[in-house]
Parts: sequence; structure tokens; C-alpha cells
Amino acid sequence: MVWTIRNWEAVYTFFAFDEDLSREERIDILKGYFVDYGFWEVLETTGVSLLVIVLSYFLLNVTRGIVNFFEKRVTPLILKKTGYNDVVPLEDYNNLLDSTVELDKKVSELKKERAELKLELEEIEKSKASVQAEINSIFNDKSKDELTELTDLNKIRIKAKKILEAFSPRDVSGFLKVVNDIKFDRGVRSNEFVEQISLLGLIKFNKFRNVGADIGDFELTELGSTLLDLINDRQIEDKRIDLV
Repeated sequence: MVWTIRNWEAVYTFFAFDEDLSREERIDILKGYFVDYGFWEVLETTGVSLLVIVLSYFLLNVTRGIVNFFEKRVTPLILKKTGYNDVVPLEDYNNLLDSTVELDKKVSELKKERAELKLELEEIEKSKASVQAEINSIFNDKSKDELTELTDLNKIRIKAKKILEAFSPRDVSGFLKVVNDIKFDRGVRSNEFVEQISLLGLIKFNKFRNVGADIGDFELTELGSTLLDLINDRQIEDKRIDLV
């Protein structure tokens, strides 16, 4: 391009020869343009070409800088003032992108913590179920023992009631005398009534006090204690009725 501009006459002549000129005449005319075209002319043309190239690139970068300035600074500013909802500035977009990345990171951490908490809760539930099962087992065993004990007590109480119903007032007095003898460690003299209440399971023989004597040591059984409680309850009830 530089050479063409510098030698425009030769180029023009090449495309605008007179029609009456022969080929040899035309060649001679073109040679006349390059007779004095030496090394320095070529070097000058090359230097100008390089200078033009450098200047062109410089102008291109200046132009690009101006375009970028308007695209990145002026245009977003104008859009921000006139139509912010339609276009988001690059700085705001980058800030939003950073916030999104940070939020994604926090969400991932929360999901991880949630999974760990879920595992801990499952372990706690398993432990709770195990402890509850153990407690239930203990209470069930205890309830069975208590139920058996209550059943035995009810049986003893029912039997004591039947004995009390069969006792005459004299029998009640005789039983209370035996209870007092046992209570005050006076010994119980063996007789038919003592043998009867012993056979009923109200008292239990331990030993005779003296060899060949008829006075022995007895103790009150659980059935006998229950019968004594029933007798005391009846006496208290009778006294209440008398007071009324």
C-alpha cells in the first residue's frame, strides 16, 4: 500500500497507457519510473510501511480502549440510570456471582452438618429405644413380681377372712391370748386350741422351753398376722358403730 502510494504515477500509467503505444514503448515508460529506484528507496518504503503498521496498531488499540471505556463504563452507567432492571452492571454481576458461590458453599456445609446431625439423631433414637426396652423389661419383671406378691397376699387375706368367719367369739379371744403370750415371750401352753390354730397355719412351733414341759415357744405366721389385722379392724369398726 505504501509502495503504491509512493509510486502512484507508475501504477496509474500501467492502467492508462495510450492506445497507440506499442508494448516495447510501454515497457520503456515503466522502466523509466524504476531507473533511479535503488536500495535506499526500498529501505525508505519499508521503514514507512513499518511506521504505518505501528501507527495502525496504536490507533487500533486507542480505538479499542475508547470502545471498551464506553462499553464498560459509560454504557452501564447510562443503563443504570435509565433502565437498571433490564441490564445488570458487570461489577454488580461479579458481586452477585461471588455471593452465589459463597451461598452454595454454605449450603453444602449445612447439608453436611444436617447429614451428621441426622446420623447422631438416629444413634440417639437407637440408644433411647434400647434404654426404653430395658426399662420396660425391668418394670415388666417388677410388675410380675409385685403381681405375684399381691396375689399371694390376697390369697392369705381371703384365707384369713374365712378363718375369722368360722371363729366364734371364744376362738377369737383364745387366739388373741396366744398372740399376747407370743408377744410378751411368756410361752404358749399346749392344748387342743393351740394345736388347732397351729394346724391352720396361724402359729408356728419352734421348741419346748423345758424337756417334758407343755409350754413351748411359738411364732406368728404371715397368715396369723393377717388374721390379727382383720380382728383389730373389726374391733375398731365395732367401737365406731357403738359410738354412733
